[in-house]
Amino acid sequence: MFAFRFRSHFGWIAFAYAAVIALVLYPALHESLGPQLTLWNCIPPTLGLIVITSALGKLKRRFIVSATFALLTAALTIFFVGAWVFTPLDTDPHSSMTAIAFAFAPVWSLLVAIIGSGLTWFAIRGKVEVNAETMR
Repeated sequence: MFAFRFRSHFGWIAFAYAAVIALVLYPALHESLGPQLTLWNCIPPTLGLIVITSALGKLKRRFIVSATFALLTAALTIFFVGAWVFTPLDTDPHSSMTAIAFAFAPVWSLLVAIIGSGLTWFAIRGKVEVNAETMR
């Protein structure tokens, strides 16, 4: 596992993950989306959890990029759930548009998270190189 000093960090991360999964499960169970679509919608937050827990205790740059990925997957997942809660996707309470929206939500979430974490990696990389040159 990882060092004892990161157990409290892991606890908070696990709590946030459980909250995001609960938010994902609510519309999935309310709209009877089925187990395949429900599991499909749980993939981005789960990947975010895996990425950020693998970065605990590693280099600061890796942790920042991993945290960016995890936060973006969680934020986009919450965004799509919020869009479902606050705006009716169709006039029918169990519409096919809801299933279509939740079928593509994980793809958008992962795409934005990959792009955002890549941009963060480049931004931090440039800053670290500048700092390394000024140290000489």
